[in-house]
Amino acid sequence: MKSYCIAFCVLLPCFARGQTADSLALSRLAYAIRELQNSSLMRHGTLGVSITSGATTETLIGVNTDQSLPPASTLKLVTTAAALEVLGENFTFETYLEHDGVLSDGVLKGNLYIRGTGDPSLGSPRFRDRTDSATVFNSWLQAIRNAGIRTIQGRVFADATYFDPLGIGDSWEWGDVANAYGAGISGLNWNENACRIYFRTGARTGDAARLLRIEPALPDTRYVNLVTTGPPGSGDKTLIRPSGHAHMLVIDGTIPRSKREYSIRGAIFNPELLLAGFFTELLIGNDIRVGDKAAVWIPSGMESGTAPARKTLSIHRSPPLSELCRQTNWWSINLYAEAMLKMTAKKMTGKTDFKSATEALISFWVLKGVNVSGMLLRDGSGLSGTALMTPRNVTDILNTVTRFSSFPRFYESIPVAGESGTVRSKSFGRSLNIRAKSGSIEGTRAYAGYINTRSGDRLSFVINAHRYLPDSSGKVVQQLMGVVRLMGEL
Repeated sequence: MKSYCIAFCVLLPCFARGQTADSLALSRLAYAIRELQNSSLMRHGTLGVSITSGATTETLIGVNTDQSLPPASTLKLVTTAAALEVLGENFTFETYLEHDGVLSDGVLKGNLYIRGTGDPSLGSPRFRDRTDSATVFNSWLQAIRNAGIRTIQGRVFADATYFDPLGIGDSWEWGDVANAYGAGISGLNWNENACRIYFRTGARTGDAARLLRIEPALPDTRYVNLVTTGPPGSGDKTLIRPSGHAHMLVIDGTIPRSKREYSIRGAIFNPELLLAGFFTELLIGNDIRVGDKAAVWIPSGMESGTAPARKTLSIHRSPPLSELCRQTNWWSINLYAEAMLKMTAKKMTGKTDFKSATEALISFWVLKGVNVSGMLLRDGSGLSGTALMTPRNVTDILNTVTRFSSFPRFYESIPVAGESGTVRSKSFGRSLNIRAKSGSIEGTRAYAGYINTRSGDRLSFVINAHRYLPDSSGKVVQQLMGVVRLMGEL
């Protein structure tokens, strides 16, 4: 009885002077949260909740508000908000096509370079006719032709040195990094550093699924295929893991039985070299001779004053940051979040390693007046299971962002519950007054964002269920969706 009373008191709504949320709706919401907290699902876990008024910053409902919990992908709100403010909504990543040689009678006596600055959208089909591989390659090919280059005596180098070389977070799970969502970030990314792997399923559940092809082809990577056929409509339940052997990955799990080809996405570990190799092949196929194989440019530390100066042939610019942020938050793209984290840190401190970058991100929020007690960040996407934020950290940041000049673009980047992005499920109801970012890693499910109340107030919220009953993820998600649905009635 004692513990139940404590839970009830913690969740009892605080009706402050000037209260703008509907009192009855707030009471119903508080009751639903209390029921979830005291349910068997959360018996061994922690439920963290913070709902605060944007106008007064007062807490309307709070549960374990100072308990540090993994934020999962709700961290992307923290990263994108900082990036928009530091870099600006019109910022673009730039990729340079350069050479270091002397051009004489159509012969380039030197090398060609593709130099990146971390653009996560380069070669991506996500932005049609702007970032896809055909558009980018054709523009570079035209630039080479316009320069009069018919022969390159050297080779095509991929220059990814703008960011540090460690593109995978040291606290990321081993089982994540070979999947597309766990692809490492580079100073020169290509096709979102991901490939698509195609299968033909068996005729019956349990039959082996045959691996057909990989696009783009990865000549240096071998896959061990253990995938079997699951029931129709069962979804992608595969996982790609490094095997411990060089250039060998293991795919296991199930894919749903289908008469058509079925594809999953995997990570590319050497996007820089793959890009340089593909472009070399394109040049040769268009009658431009190249003297040597593509390679990744690795500075020796003695280039200053001795290496030939490079000349720019073409500059490719990404879509503006506001569009990249929208894709990041709508579809929870880890690669985009990490690119923004590193670029923001580069602008602030000149350092891009994960430790320095996350320290820079935290210092940004400190300078904005946010109390970061209980916050520990490992990356910009939330893929790390050891990252920590308190519910109070999250809503304090969301309230602070409303005062930024970049807030309108940030707000637009968050999907509408029940309608768009990763929260488009109709289980949220028609909660068009809620903008929410979902978060999901092993053992954690979370939602965070804004509520526009019927009376016109804007509330900031986060609800995070951590270490719930094992194998109860589906039930927890349904409960959390129900809570968000009730938020829409405020």
